[in-house]
Amino acid sequence: MIKYIVRPGYITSRTDGDQHYISASRLMQLHGIQPSECIIFRGPEDHHKLKGADKNLINVFPRADGKYKVY
Repeated sequence: MIKYIVRPGYITSRTDGDQHYISASRLMQLHGIQPSECIIFRGPEDHHKLKGADKNLINVFPRADGKYKVY
């Protein structure tokens, strides 16, 4: 069952000020979620993946503070 929309991307680290790319697989690992529970949304080219998706899905984004909620 799909529960999450995973949105990989760049963050600016609060600790070193550098840009870091957080991949979809890394976000899933940080949040403790399974790939089978996710739609990976990388940008406008992936809008078709959201067609008909439940409006209550949890959006998962990279966080600059490094605090990731485990679901």
